[in-house]
Amino acid sequence: MITWESYDEQPVHYIFLFAVPSDNENATVHLKLLSELAGKLGNEQTMEKLEDCQNFSDLTAAFE
Repeated sequence: MITWESYDEQPVHYIFLFAVPSDNENATVHLKLLSELAGKLGNEQTMEKLEDCQNFSDLTAAFE
């Protein structure tokens, strides 16, 4: 487990990192990725699949 400070003092279960170059073109890609992730994390079925992940294949399948 990774200790991570949260605003609501609740445990953090997931951390996502986007590593993209800082130029304008990739900034747009970053925003699109962030938007897509936010939409998927707002889906209850996706969250249930994430909770059940045991390996990388499960993780990628959760977001399909």
